[in-house]
Amino acid sequence: MTAKDLHVGQTVYVYYCGYDPRRAKEFGLKPATVKSIGRKWFYLDEIGYPLCYRFSIETGAIDGHGYSSEYKAILDPAKYYDAIDRSIVNDATRQIGALRNCSMDQIREIARILGIENKFCERKYKAKENA
Repeated sequence: MTAKDLHVGQTVYVYYCGYDPRRAKEFGLKPATVKSIGRKWFYLDEIGYPLCYRFSIETGAIDGHGYSSEYKAILDPAKYYDAIDRSIVNDATRQIGALRNCSMDQIREIARILGIENKFCERKYKAKENA
């Protein structure tokens, strides 16, 4: 995001990006209006604590005052929804057994589609047949 992407009165969308999944679910995605724009920061109309603080123009992250930034502002809500969908798929594939019934050929095809086929381990050794 750049200062050119923002203007006073514009709607941006704020979401919780910290480590508490309950807070993320409760907060969801909230629209907010840009109140003012500075050189490094932009300010939103107050939509509840702690969202009366400034946000970085460069990253969209709330000013954490030396701590981690738990909220982020974005211009396009589709990015938020895509991140949620990506998280759901990542969690599903991490669960034990998500790919258990897939053959190695199917797993290789999934990896090819995802563009990670080059991350398979190098096959240096092969089992020797009993003679």
